[in-house]
Amino acid sequence: MKAVRIAQWVATLAFLGGSGWFLYSTAAPLLTPPCTTPIEYTVGTIDPRFGVSSGDVEIALKKAAAVWNAAAGKTLVVAGTKDAIPVHLVYTQHQKDVELGETISDQQAGYDAAKAQVLALKADYNAAKAEFDRLSARYETNLTAYNAEVKRWNEKGGAPQEEYARLKEQAADLDAERKVLNAKADDVNSFAGKINKAVASLNTLARQINSKVATYNKNAGQDFEQGHYVEDEDGKRIDIYEFTSQADLDRVLTHELGHALGMDHVENPDSIMYSFNVGDGLVPTDEDVAELRAVCRLDK
Repeated sequence: MKAVRIAQWVATLAFLGGSGWFLYSTAAPLLTPPCTTPIEYTVGTIDPRFGVSSGDVEIALKKAAAVWNAAAGKTLVVAGTKDAIPVHLVYTQHQKDVELGETISDQQAGYDAAKAQVLALKADYNAAKAEFDRLSARYETNLTAYNAEVKRWNEKGGAPQEEYARLKEQAADLDAERKVLNAKADDVNSFAGKINKAVASLNTLARQINSKVATYNKNAGQDFEQGHYVEDEDGKRIDIYEFTSQADLDRVLTHELGHALGMDHVENPDSIMYSFNVGDGLVPTDEDVAELRAVCRLDK
């Protein structure tokens, strides 16, 4: 009988012990202040089409981690290996759109240069046309006066020898003027041809740019679809889809590490944690800091 009671007592202790461990393991995360244990990150897979190395990503992650560590006054984010959050650079339509935008910018610069050339040609054309018009008006005036004088002398039966010689010189002068006028007309026509050709090229380039702009406007944006912090049945990870420069990558990674810490979006457009990537730099705003301190309970 005594042995039975001991066995029951042992079983009761075992049950209570197991229940206690279950209750502790369940409650421990709730009792532990948030941000007590730093989150760890590691460089994951990098699609070579981004043109950056793992070292570039590592540098960007260190900068991003330093932002939140400095704002908190404690270590919140560190590089790690075990159970670390992998950061992947995933090449998708997002980055294609970014590269399309860069192509548009390059072509726009080419368009602006071509447009400046057209405007310069038009200025040369206008100057040549003005000179041609001036010489043409003078030639017409001189020719009219010459013809009138020849007619007058013809009506009188002919010009004296001296007048005839003078009229002959005027005719030679008029012929010289005509040749200059024809040369100026050739210059004007040449400028006109160059302008027409340049305008045709400019219009072709404009159509190419407009076609790309239509595609870009349809697909691309500046919100933080640039990256995602994901936490699901497959674990935790950060996927980066697009960035325009190393500085842009720094900012996107800082934003996503903020999400990994538990931070949500804030309302200030200059903030790192704003939902649209319209700010610049890695200096947290007051709203960023307030969100961080609230999430990590740093004021308590």
